[in-house]
Amino acid sequence: MENNSCLCNSRRKLYRIQNSFTFQMKMWAAGFTVLCVMVVWLSTAYRWDHPGDHESKVTYGIMFDAGSTGSRIHVFSFSSDNGKKMKLIQDIFNEIKPGLSAYASDPKQAANSLIPLLNLAKSEVPEVFQSSCAVALKATAGLRLLGEQPAKNILLEIEKLFKTFPFKMLKNNIEIMSGTKEGIYSWLTVNYLLDLLDTPEKTAVALDLGGGSTQITFVPSKPETLQQVGDDFKESVTLFGQRYNLYTHSYLGLGLMATRFAVSDKAETAPLQLKSVCIQENTQTSWSYSGKTYQFCW
Repeated sequence: MENNSCLCNSRRKLYRIQNSFTFQMKMWAAGFTVLCVMVVWLSTAYRWDHPGDHESKVTYGIMFDAGSTGSRIHVFSFSSDNGKKMKLIQDIFNEIKPGLSAYASDPKQAANSLIPLLNLAKSEVPEVFQSSCAVALKATAGLRLLGEQPAKNILLEIEKLFKTFPFKMLKNNIEIMSGTKEGIYSWLTVNYLLDLLDTPEKTAVALDLGGGSTQITFVPSKPETLQQVGDDFKESVTLFGQRYNLYTHSYLGLGLMATRFAVSDKAETAPLQLKSVCIQENTQTSWSYSGKTYQFCW
C-alpha cells in the first residue's frame, strides 16, 4: 500500500506515444538513455510465441531505466515482420523517485520501490502476452557510484521481485550497464527514432547527460579518427544487418548531479552542509544526492 501511494503522490507522468514518429515524440523520447532500441535487441534475442495467436506480429517488452535520480519504466509494443526491422507502436512511460541508490542500506526496499511500476506494466500488457514479454532493468551511474557490494545486493533483491511477476526473464536482464553500453544505447535510440540508421554517414551525435555520468557517441566522418584513439574510445555494433563503427566514451562523475555536488563547497565540520554560488543567499533548501540529504548554508 505504501508503494502505491508513493507512486500516486509523485509527479506522475504517464505517456502513451502511439503511431510513432512525430518530431515532438522523437525529441522527447531521445532524452532517455535506456529506451526502445534496447527492447528491440531483447525482442530479437529469442523467438516470440504467443499462446493462441501465432500469426501475431505484435511484440511487447518492458524496460526499466534505473538512473541516479529515479527509476523509470517503458512498456513498449512493436510491430514486426518476421523478426526484421521493428516499428514502435506505443511507449507507456512512468517514473518514481528517488533512485535505487537512495536505498543503499535497504536493498529490499530498493526492489519494493519498483512494485508500482511493475503493476502498471501488468495492467498494460495483455495477459496472453505476459509470459512472452521480456522484462529487463538496466542501472546506470547511480549504482556504479554506489560500490560493488551494495549495488549487487540491490540487484539480487530486484531479481527476486521480478520472478514473482509473470513476465519473461532473460539472461543478464538485470545489470549495471557500463558507461560504454550506456553511450551506445543512447546513440542507437536517438538515431532509431530519427530514422537515420539506414545511412550511417548521416547519423546524429548523441550527447547523453545523466545524473552521475555523461556520454558522447557518434560515427566519425573520417575513418582514420578511430585509428587515432585507444580501444576504450571505440566500439562496433550491428543492428538489423548494418554495422556501425562508433567513437564512444563515458565520463563517470561528470553527470549533472555529480557535477553539482563536485562544485559545491563542503563544510568541514558539517559533512551534510553545502555552499553553492548557484543558490541565492538566505534561501533555505535541501538537496538529495546518492542517498544523502544535504542542506545549503552560507
